[in-house]
Amino acid sequence: MYECPLEPSVTPLEHTSPTRNEELRECFLRVVFQSDKNYSHIWYVSTHALLGSIAHKLMELVTHGDFDDVGENELDKEINKCWQELVQNEVKNLKDNIMSKVPEPVKWPKYALKMVAACRFASRIASQRQQQPIYLIAPSMEPPKSEVWYEGYGGKLIGRIDFIRHTDSGLEIIDYKSGYVMQQEETGGYVQQLREGYKRQMLLYAALVHINEGQWPSKLIMESLIDGSHVVDYTPIESEKTVEEALLILDLYN
Repeated sequence: MYECPLEPSVTPLEHTSPTRNEELRECFLRVVFQSDKNYSHIWYVSTHALLGSIAHKLMELVTHGDFDDVGENELDKEINKCWQELVQNEVKNLKDNIMSKVPEPVKWPKYALKMVAACRFASRIASQRQQQPIYLIAPSMEPPKSEVWYEGYGGKLIGRIDFIRHTDSGLEIIDYKSGYVMQQEETGGYVQQLREGYKRQMLLYAALVHINEGQWPSKLIMESLIDGSHVVDYTPIESEKTVEEALLILDLYN
């Protein structure tokens, strides 16, 4: 016999973020369960999400400069080794917290595709960093930064931007995604238009940069391991409107 589970407790949220905003737009109740400590430890195991997380961690290490000193001939090998270590860490976490028997990662759906795409992408970024070392950047220009934390609007909007770089034309922000980012038609094809949720995330990041840096980004770039690189067209007015909607949704939830 199982005890009837307790109702989740509803706790007001102090802030929202580009990711949390999409979760709130999709389902308030899901966020309620995620925010309740009695339920937050219960999660759906998705190998797709795990591979996305692993790919993102690999991108973080690359943009932090962990492979800057690796020789060109050893770069692919070291990045692949890092991927394998990250995968094994996730497998260990699954075994320790959820299940004793975990299928071999090579049997996970689209494992080989994600591994090759992530490692190739990481190698390309690492090579670009080595070709333009930090000392070649103009003295008046700040070096690029990764995993930049921003907050604004009275602390109600927060976010961590994957990569920010300064160029002659202004600030450019880059967000990395491990999966598809383009809209899918009913026929199963893809159209050259970014999914609305991803564009909203970029618009919120742009607003956070404006609040904290005093300038609007000159370019918003979404880098997908599967769909490639895409520049997100936007206007400051569009970005500010998206912030208003996000804060309204936060107030409605609370």
